[in-house]
Amino acid sequence: MLRVRCVRGGSRGAEAVHYIGSMLSKGLVGWVQRTFQSTQAAAATRKTCTADETVSQDSPVCSYNEWDPLEEVIVGRPENASVPPFTVEVKANTYEKYWPFYQKHGGSQFPQEHVKKAIAEIEEMCNILRHEGVIVQRPEVIDWSVKYKTPDFESTGLYAAMPRDILLVVGNEIIEAPMAWRSRFFEYRAYRPLIKDYFRRGAKWTTAPKPTMADELYDQVTFYIFHFSCFSFLFLPLAIEKG
Repeated sequence: MLRVRCVRGGSRGAEAVHYIGSMLSKGLVGWVQRTFQSTQAAAATRKTCTADETVSQDSPVCSYNEWDPLEEVIVGRPENASVPPFTVEVKANTYEKYWPFYQKHGGSQFPQEHVKKAIAEIEEMCNILRHEGVIVQRPEVIDWSVKYKTPDFESTGLYAAMPRDILLVVGNEIIEAPMAWRSRFFEYRAYRPLIKDYFRRGAKWTTAPKPTMADELYDQVTFYIFHFSCFSFLFLPLAIEKG
């Protein structure tokens, strides 16, 4: 409607058409220029971030992918592994057929014949890695059957057999994760000497906040539903009633 009225307006209409055309042209040119400038600014920002994130050559930790040749690795220890107490989080993450084992042996050490076999297998893997030129680091040996207590709960430990559960490496940074089981609350202590050594030699070290694991943080029904939902929805009502 605006264009029609302008044309009908005679000379003023023609002037209006030229004016609108020039305004549209300027607007289009301005938009192109702003877009180009924004693209240049974004590219410059990306270049700056890349430069800032360059890993120091002095850092002993450097891992950006999973296919470069392995130079150094932390291998866990099953020594003194202890059966975790049968708490709600253990119940939610184990099959029902194993519950009697945890109920009976929770807080005591795993059968020694099983632990000895695990130690022998892991030591052989470490030897293979060393023969391939890989530096093998190990966590501290701790007695995980010792009971500990916080203001919110008490428990015994589990093991230091799975570094991948508690440590994540991104670039030159070690990220220490909190554990979801009470029996693994202090598992980080087995790795602290190693992490401190890496930190002193130039690696970054970030520790995520640890939950209190107080009783009010656990929903018994929710955990029970989660466990049985893995099998069939037919068990869901029964699980709620039992919870």
